[in-house]
Amino acid sequence: MDEASPFGASARHQLLAEAQDLLDAAGRHVAALLGADLRRPADAEHLSELFRAVHSLKGLAGFCALDAVAGLAHVIEDLLDALGSGRVDLDAGTHSLLLDSTAALGRHLLAAGAGVAPLAGEAGRMLAFERMDREVRVLSRALSKDVRLVVTGEPRSLDRLPMDALGGPLAHVLRNAVDHGIELPDERVARGKRREGTIAVRAWQSGSLVALEVEDDGAGIDVVAVRSASLARGLVGRAAAEAMGERELLEMLFRPGFSTRTEVTATSGRGVGLDVVRSAIARLGGSVGLRTRHGVYTRVIVTIPVTLAAV
Repeated sequence: MDEASPFGASARHQLLAEAQDLLDAAGRHVAALLGADLRRPADAEHLSELFRAVHSLKGLAGFCALDAVAGLAHVIEDLLDALGSGRVDLDAGTHSLLLDSTAALGRHLLAAGAGVAPLAGEAGRMLAFERMDREVRVLSRALSKDVRLVVTGEPRSLDRLPMDALGGPLAHVLRNAVDHGIELPDERVARGKRREGTIAVRAWQSGSLVALEVEDDGAGIDVVAVRSASLARGLVGRAAAEAMGERELLEMLFRPGFSTRTEVTATSGRGVGLDVVRSAIARLGGSVGLRTRHGVYTRVIVTIPVTLAAV
């Protein structure tokens, strides 16, 4: 992280503090799984929340260039996926492995954060937008894509956004835009587009709400593929799937466990993404909307109350 990150020590403190919060949440859910029966909804929900925390931690670790943390988190995801699908039983040995794994994550984070100082003042808000830019640059490079990030909006609205709370959800949205939205350069040219894709982030205030919009000019969402994936994953029956309109199909993207990818990679295929975003924003008293045009764009709009944003 020290060599790969463009941020100073105090900025790294904020990122590591966010990672520690995610690890703390993961630890609470691991503890709750002791003696659990995953057939019980409450216990199954602990497993789902643990998966979300580990997945978010993996994304943040990748952004911070903490390769050991990201790699270990990916392995833990494999175990959690096996538990959720029933391929592995949640017995004493498995629970011990989860405890040891989260403890190892903690040791890596402790080593990465040694000697850094906290970040204060407006620098914290500047870091949030620097983080967005680096998130896009790092992932687009890894996926061999050309992507440009443009951040605009009303200054007052940008100042009102609680970026410490929005950092995690926003990172998920940006990763989706780069990974699922923006096409490879040659594909874009073949479709009559510029080789370089654009992700636009805008903020504005509307009445009692502050809105944050993330739009990419990529492939859009193929609702036919969403319908097929919903059927393949057993989330809906054939009759229900055929009766769904575009809005209902887009809502499927917010379902836990949903993904149109058939293979798991370091960035996608786990079925964890927009459900994490919606859950996090709901805890802030806000909402998430999704708009798309296949082949043209995808737009995610997050709204939160002004009273919260101004805090």
